[in-house]
Amino acid sequence: MPRPLSYYSQLTLIDPTEGRKYLNAKERERFYRALQFLPKTADRLLLEVLYWTGCRISEALALDARFIDIEGRRIALHTLKQRGDAKNKHIRVLRIPPRLARQLDRFMNGKTTGRLWSISRTTAWRRVKSVMNSAGIKGLQASPKGLRHAFGAKATELGISTPKVKTWMGHADAQTTEIYMTVCGPEDDELAARMWKHSYRTEIFCRLIALRRSLPKMMGAQ
Repeated sequence: MPRPLSYYSQLTLIDPTEGRKYLNAKERERFYRALQFLPKTADRLLLEVLYWTGCRISEALALDARFIDIEGRRIALHTLKQRGDAKNKHIRVLRIPPRLARQLDRFMNGKTTGRLWSISRTTAWRRVKSVMNSAGIKGLQASPKGLRHAFGAKATELGISTPKVKTWMGHADAQTTEIYMTVCGPEDDELAARMWKHSYRTEIFCRLIALRRSLPKMMGAQ
């Protein structure tokens, strides 16, 4: 069923009153460092999965050992907003870093079926918020959704195609994925660099003119 136009008008990563909805690069790095100090391995690995895959909390909590390929370093997620009926669930397969694969392997300890985490969505949300606070991240972006948006923004910044980012994030519509292009992107960086290059040349020219004008005064002072 097509989405109403009002849905797309709300798709933005900048709130007009509260600012950014996504973590920037430094905040994302601080979050990752802070989560390493979580006392419980289960909590730390849950947040690692959120960090490295950009998935929704509910998708991570639904992750079953049957859908984890340690050797291939892949996990299969049931996409929350594209599940449909029970027989035709939409599943997306994502790569995970070797280090995370090894840690999940040790955490499962031979487990081949069943969910990895038994906590509620609310509890998981609080874990994310706690790490955000520890990392000194405040504002609208200090949320699980802010972490997810950071993943999409980072992928776009690295030049990964919109269709690929759409697949990774489990978006039903490409227009949802395109919101990340409004924040950052290789094309924007290239165009901005061209503008800055022109500005630098203009600045140098102006400095030379100013120096030329000041030379007679400097000579007279001597």
